[in-house]
Amino acid sequence: MSMPFYLGIPALVSVGALALGLFPRFFNKSPIANLPGPPAGSVLLGNVPQVMDPRTAGKFTASLCETYGPVHQIHGALGERLLHVFDPRALHSILVADMEHFPKELAPINALRFLLGPGMLGSEGLQHRRQRKLLNSAFSQTHLRNMMPMMFEVGDKLRGAMAEHVTTKAEELDVNAWMAKTSLDILGHAFLGYSFDSFVEDSRDSLGESIKSFFAVFGKVSLVAFLVPSLSHFLPESLIRMLFRVFPFSANLHRLLDISDTMRRRATEIVQVKKAALNKGDEELLRRVGEGKDIMSLLLKSNMIASEDDKISDDEVIAQVSTIMLAGLDTTSNALSHILYVLAQDTTAQEQLRAELLAAQRPSFAGRSTSSIPHDELMRLPYLDAVFRETLRLYPPVGFMSRRAATDIVLPLTWPVCGKDGSMMHEVVVPKGTLVVPNLQACNRNKALWGDDALEWRPERWMEELPKELYEAHVPGIYSNLMTFSGGGRSCIGVKFAELETKIVLSILLTAFKFELTDKPVVWNFSVVDYPTMGESSTKPELLLKVSPLLAAPATEKDSLVPPSASCSDTSVTPHSFIDKGIGGSKTTIRVHHGAVDQTMVTTGSPSTVMRHVKAVLEGMGVDVIIEGDYKYRCTRPKRTHVRLDDPGTPDASSPPHQVSSYTEPEAGSDAMRVAAAVPGSTPGSVPPIGVAAIYGVAQQDGGDEVRFAVELTRLAQLDGTYSLDVRRLKGNLRSYTFLYDTLRQRVDLQR
Repeated sequence: MSMPFYLGIPALVSVGALALGLFPRFFNKSPIANLPGPPAGSVLLGNVPQVMDPRTAGKFTASLCETYGPVHQIHGALGERLLHVFDPRALHSILVADMEHFPKELAPINALRFLLGPGMLGSEGLQHRRQRKLLNSAFSQTHLRNMMPMMFEVGDKLRGAMAEHVTTKAEELDVNAWMAKTSLDILGHAFLGYSFDSFVEDSRDSLGESIKSFFAVFGKVSLVAFLVPSLSHFLPESLIRMLFRVFPFSANLHRLLDISDTMRRRATEIVQVKKAALNKGDEELLRRVGEGKDIMSLLLKSNMIASEDDKISDDEVIAQVSTIMLAGLDTTSNALSHILYVLAQDTTAQEQLRAELLAAQRPSFAGRSTSSIPHDELMRLPYLDAVFRETLRLYPPVGFMSRRAATDIVLPLTWPVCGKDGSMMHEVVVPKGTLVVPNLQACNRNKALWGDDALEWRPERWMEELPKELYEAHVPGIYSNLMTFSGGGRSCIGVKFAELETKIVLSILLTAFKFELTDKPVVWNFSVVDYPTMGESSTKPELLLKVSPLLAAPATEKDSLVPPSASCSDTSVTPHSFIDKGIGGSKTTIRVHHGAVDQTMVTTGSPSTVMRHVKAVLEGMGVDVIIEGDYKYRCTRPKRTHVRLDDPGTPDASSPPHQVSSYTEPEAGSDAMRVAAAVPGSTPGSVPPIGVAAIYGVAQQDGGDEVRFAVELTRLAQLDGTYSLDVRRLKGNLRSYTFLYDTLRQRVDLQR
């Protein structure tokens, strides 16, 4: 049965319109057609399959740059000609001088706006400039300095969590997954004043899970990018969402909408809580994670006092939650992964960097960090800085971007280009509508700027005089003559944040662990954000490295289990052996301590006796103690349910002693007696009171939040019979945790 004529009219009109639209691409001579470039892979798709495949894109675009120079054409789909650029003057025009004539591609902007809201990733023009102006102040150097203790705190959690998987020998760990957890937690604390508890086992946060999976799913759904710009002209967003859910589109699209809904709902909740806390004043802010110093709180404060012209709407504020979390997560975590990967390849460089970091470390304080380095010293460490810059030069997380010419415009060039007709072109006429692809990685690797060794990873170049050609080219990047963080009004707003985070995490990991390659091949995929996979066939983002503890001592006879008949009086086994009968009487290995040491938490007492004493002190503080091992406790101080008018705060020296749990009466002068004397007035064999109330500090010190922390006795590998009591925050307000740490340290008094 044939189709009625009137039903075929729309189809004919559509085909005709498509033909008219494509006719100029195939038959009109574009000004950029004279530029050199590769042949089209196919008539319909051009070079798109080669450029879009993560496995081939990096090598393909690198070969284009090597063969055709800093400005050339690429064939797009359906006859479109793309301009591929890494010439410095052309980049300056596109990203800085004439940026208003080269806006971002409309399709991805509208798709991100549809999914995330009108944040910085989904806005253009005046709206984008207004948002950036407000956020600039929140990323100031002063605020970044205030974030250092928090970043070290998360780094310490990372080290402790990794140490639980790496005890005495090298283990294969997915470093990429660990770096993602770290970046998520740091971003949560610093930007949102929110803890994702990434290092707490079985902890799953819907916002965190959505942020981590967004781009992976978004990359599989091109339908959104194509349909949203067209539909949004005549349909409201709510109706578009309903249509996408009702019609049988792909499962990935439905998954993406679920992620979008979760992110927007949770972002709204977080902003509402922040605004309520701001309205209640400073005391309420101090109770929150981040203590009101997080970027979202600062943004809300700035927006409250901004002029009407500079204010942004509530929808824009909410959209920043997902926007900045997404922009900062994969970029920084994958950069960290790449640095650890190249250091695993070059063990000499790894050792040199480790030595520099160890020499710069300072003693710990108040349990906040066990490996802190002052801000100015950290940022000035020469080899750390060289490794950071060199890795981001050669392997920028975002290697390219796209812009669409809004008008006919002339691009100036640093070096003339020889056209197909043999003429020398000193500038390029770019027609309106041309898709322009600035290649940031190619500019960073340009031998004309960086020398013949531009493709080598050589950190020492940053400790030498850089080539004069580099300075003369005036590369428009905002950071150290690099295009890694782009340039102009849409450059990376968090560049200094990313640098600080990366250097802090490296300073913690490299002083605790050694990183080596496995026998499995690693493939780096060239995508929106570069990511590693193990082998050519895998699509899972993953980087397996061999990780081993630095301070693990070689096995000796002392490290064997204590014989059942051994006692402290045996001449072959001292009370200070690395291996001791545990609290429950079982034989257990004590883990090696990693990193710097809090000297006030070091002891030479019998491990079993020390742990009994610590448990008694914790219970005397009203802390719930769960024994996870003979030398490890998991502790919880419950949330304060009411505030007493006579809140005692931190007890002074005259306060009643907290008694020690019952255990066998030791002989006078024994280790047990010395440890029992740690708390004034305590006696071995006494029993703690039942139902001891939890201890809380005054409001300025302690918000009364629930605090979870781990307490573990570890051994110092190089000091026989010497131990460190390690305390690590798992969850809860930093001020509350610090109060508990100080109280525990005072009452345990291991130095007495």
